[in-house]
This record gives sequence, C-alpha cells and structure tokens, in this order.
Amino acid sequence: MASPAAAGQVSQAHRSTAVIDGYLGAISDDLDNPGTDAVDAVGYLIGADGFFNGWIDGNWAVQLDLNAQIAGPLEYLPGEGTYRTALAGAAHFAYRDPEQFAASLFGAVQQVTDTVDDEETSALAYALIGAEAQAYLDDLTLYIQAGVALTEPGEPDGGASYRDYGTFGFVRGVLRYFLTDNLRLQAEATYGQGTVGYYSFGVPDYIGADVPVTLTMVRLQADYRPDDSDVSYFAAYEASLNSQEVSGVARSSLAQRVMVGVKLDMGAETLKTRDR
Repeated sequence: MASPAAAGQVSQAHRSTAVIDGYLGAISDDLDNPGTDAVDAVGYLIGADGFFNGWIDGNWAVQLDLNAQIAGPLEYLPGEGTYRTALAGAAHFAYRDPEQFAASLFGAVQQVTDTVDDEETSALAYALIGAEAQAYLDDLTLYIQAGVALTEPGEPDGGASYRDYGTFGFVRGVLRYFLTDNLRLQAEATYGQGTVGYYSFGVPDYIGADVPVTLTMVRLQADYRPDDSDVSYFAAYEASLNSQEVSGVARSSLAQRVMVGVKLDMGAETLKTRDR
C-alpha cells in the first residue's frame, strides 16, 4: 500500500517554498496465503516527490504534492517479475501559525498499475480525503492525520491490485524531533480498517466480495542538511502489514522498504523552518 498523503511542510517565512526529492531503495514483500507456499518477493524502488507551498493571505496556505514510484521486479510467481508503479497527487488547504500549530484539510488521488512481462495486468485508481493537524513544541513537532480511502469495487478480472487496495478509514501519527535545526529524527505509525474487493485462494466466490482488512504501518527516518546548503539527505525504513480474513480463511502481506535519498529545498533556510 502506498503511504497516505504527506504532511504539509512550509517555511517559517511567509513566502512560497518548494521541495524536490529523489530516492533509491529495496523492497521485500512477504505473502502468507493458506494453501500455497509462502512468497518472498524482492525488488528495487525508485521514487521522486515534489512539494509546493504558497501562502494565500495571512495564515492561510495551499500545498500541492506530486509523487511517483516504481518497484520491481517482484516474483510473486516463479519466472514472472511484477513491476508496480504508483502516481499520486494531493492538495492541502491549511491554516498555519508557524510558531504554534497548523490545521488543514487534504485530498489526494493515486493510480496503481501492475505490469508483468511488459503487459499491464491490473490498474486501480483511488482517492483519499481527510483532515490533519500539527503542534510545534520547541524542538518537537506532533502531527496527526485521519481520513478515508475510496476506490471502485473489485471485479473478477480486476487483477492483483484489488488484494492490497480498498475502501478504508485510517489514522496516522508522526513525531519529528530536531536535534539541531538541520538534523531531524522522525517516527510514524498508521492504522487502518476497511475492505478489499479481491480475495482468492482458488475460490472464485471470494473475488469481488467485501473482505475485511486491517492495515498497519511504521516508518523511521533521519534527515540531515549541511549548514548553508539547499540540499539535504535522508534514510528511511518502512514496514507495512496488510491482514485480511473471510469465512475463517486469513492471508497477510508484509512489505518492508529501505530508502536513501536527497532533497533540494527552495525557500526554506533549515529543516526546521521547512517543517513549520
């Protein structure tokens, strides 16, 4: 599952700011399906993000996000490498006091596509809407986000994407601690519940059913920006567990990712001012 929309990050100065980043990494996706052998699919990650924030008037601001990622080749079946691409865009409308807090509404859309041997096997679009807030406590930022993800119902020929993406509600909490203005540690967790629309252990009746799903995700990240530089560097570890059960039959998917990347700041003097 792709992560929910990113938290807003703006400069303390009331001017437009932007961030562009790119990263490389690796992914391991462990599948536990009753009646079949366990699968450990391993592949690479390549991603890029862009964030733009513009102030409207006084304390009101709008942020726009763009995200793109490709992962693969993941061998869920022997000899078949699956490439998964995700394209996303989001908008945040926020009230901000850079000295104390921020509160906003957000909306996002994402397209997920699976390709095997250069042939598209499934494509799924979904939307996220919700609210978020941040509190600025000296060197600590507290952030919480809650919302719902909505997608079309599963179809018998919809493909494997319907096993991992569905309609659900989620809550996400983030702690960011600044050891210095340019050295940041971050820990976050997400929890969600809902349904998925594709579920099969060779039993066609489950395809297209509303199958209960529980989602949990944790992420640890460190960011460092040399003083007097517009470039910062980051490393992150992320693990997400997708658990599903219908008629007493359960399956799960544990995806783990490690990433390293670089960010270019435009308009923010430090990591701390970018955050606030």
